[in-house]
Amino acid sequence: MLFDESETTMKSNKPTLIVALATYNGAKHLKTQLDSILEQTFTDFQIYIRDDGSTDNTLEIIRDYVRKSGQIHLIEDNLGNLKPPYSFYAILNQCPSAKYYAFADQDDIWYPDKLMRAVNYLDSVNLKDDIGLYVSSYEYKTEFGEYIRRFPVQHDLSLNKNIYYSIGSGFTFVFTEKLMKLALPNRLNQNELHDRRFARVAACFGDILYDEEITAAHIRHEEAVTAGDANNISLFINWLKTEFFGDGMKNEKLYLRQFLHQYYYALDTSSRAKLCLFATNRVTLKRYLIKIFYPHRLRTRLGGELVLRLAFLLRII
Repeated sequence: MLFDESETTMKSNKPTLIVALATYNGAKHLKTQLDSILEQTFTDFQIYIRDDGSTDNTLEIIRDYVRKSGQIHLIEDNLGNLKPPYSFYAILNQCPSAKYYAFADQDDIWYPDKLMRAVNYLDSVNLKDDIGLYVSSYEYKTEFGEYIRRFPVQHDLSLNKNIYYSIGSGFTFVFTEKLMKLALPNRLNQNELHDRRFARVAACFGDILYDEEITAAHIRHEEAVTAGDANNISLFINWLKTEFFGDGMKNEKLYLRQFLHQYYYALDTSSRAKLCLFATNRVTLKRYLIKIFYPHRLRTRLGGELVLRLAFLLRII
């Protein structure tokens, strides 16, 4: 790994927090995101950026910011185009030690108190085994600043809501070093997104701290805004297309099996039993009925829950 300063200097100036930012052809929006991070009211952080082989002028923008700011560092390696989530994992594997870490996407906007709120939340709690994850709410906006919708407020942070659902998005996550080390996959063929994985590890082994405050805007670009951004009916139709009639559900089960394989012996009895129920390929009438009539909500939105239960009923997963 190659940084723009010596490893010795970095170790002697260990920051409280490291922001892991993965980029790929993000020149159009990267400056806005970087500026929003640099304008945080909490200032004891460093940004480590890994570019995933951009063909636009993303790297030129990053290097310009590196020259201007001592808080920004570019990771240059020979790992090629990794794609998410592996580009994020590569950053975490190569950046120096810190008390806390945060994920950042290249095209969102952070509100000024985002990191301050996260650090205050994590510092105020006696975390289980020092494994902690801060998650905040956020809103969706168009690239022209128009409000689309708010991510639903989360009331259940248990493992139930972290099996087939993500209680938040990675760009709102701030987490402890111990969670970071525990959540990294043991091999690089596990394609489940990093936010789902980190939240599930925190639910199984540590604490999740939820903040209802909106701390960031997730930008939906004009070419990416879909009917799924409009209303609950459109979201339900989108779930049917991508999960029920697509490969979404099958992939979900694969990810659960991979997760269970990695953490099986470290899980407590209750968590292991829940994950086995949904991850196993072994089908009995008892398991079939338990899944269909599972007494806890597995997703926040009713449409997503209905699609999931229908998949159980028809034995798609």
